[in-house]
Amino acid sequence: AFCLVMALAVVSLIPRPIEPADPALYRQCRWYGRYYDTYPEGETSDWYQDVIKDVIVPKRAVSGDEFENGGIRFGAGEKPDVVLLGDSHATMWAHLVHRLTIERGRSLSVWAINGFDPLFNSDARINDADSIKSRYDAARRERLAQWSPELTIISMRWSWRDLSRAQEFVKFAASCSDQVLLIGPTPELRIGDGNARDHLIRKGIAPNDRGVYLMPPVESQAILEATEFVQRVADSFPNVHALSIGRRYLRDGGVVVLVGRHCVYLDDDHLTDFGTWLAKPAFESVLGRLLPARSGVDR
Repeated sequence: AFCLVMALAVVSLIPRPIEPADPALYRQCRWYGRYYDTYPEGETSDWYQDVIKDVIVPKRAVSGDEFENGGIRFGAGEKPDVVLLGDSHATMWAHLVHRLTIERGRSLSVWAINGFDPLFNSDARINDADSIKSRYDAARRERLAQWSPELTIISMRWSWRDLSRAQEFVKFAASCSDQVLLIGPTPELRIGDGNARDHLIRKGIAPNDRGVYLMPPVESQAILEATEFVQRVADSFPNVHALSIGRRYLRDGGVVVLVGRHCVYLDDDHLTDFGTWLAKPAFESVLGRLLPARSGVDR
């Protein structure tokens, strides 16, 4: 009897395999990051292809020179009223920014590249024809000074950037723009570089129309410093403002990753299109202060 009890105890300690959830229970994710990417060639890395499998990724016809020729332009006018700068976090927010900007009767240039350092290199050579990075930096410096946009929006994965260089980048944008808006960090997930929906499916998380599922956030010194940095830099310049967005994705100490059947996150640090639209009220509020609508525009 003793041996039987001990055997049952040992068996009970063995982890039972988790039954994956039915993928059909989830709404298909949509990601606009490729649509607003100004890089001349498409992303082909194995990691990226794995993340976007089973994801709707709208594409657009590209000319190949957007990275050094004013970015991706929307709306009328020789000069854009709004310029969106950054890395993949800028392309992540671009569809929301695009729609809200056009609703206000304004023009927009999205000038961002996925996975590319958005900060200016101090040693970049202006006439370095062999370097996309040098041409990208030179064109943005020249056009920003020429355009003097009413509003420049900057979004990037701040925790991965050199904050001293980031401050110089913001300083330059502020010198060329009427107003600058820094979009703060969003919480990051502890799932590694993988598709968030696939992670939930493997964990056996079965969504329903009313449920909200939370996951623990990554807590690191780099993320904490990045969050504080955005607000500190905004406080340093009279025309720079910070949009603290992260708290909108936190609840009861966890990160909101699933609302009903919709995934909020694409991977560990990027939001889906659905996820970005959860922040629409915050963007509408700040744009209402920094970017008046054109007269005659029906809002």
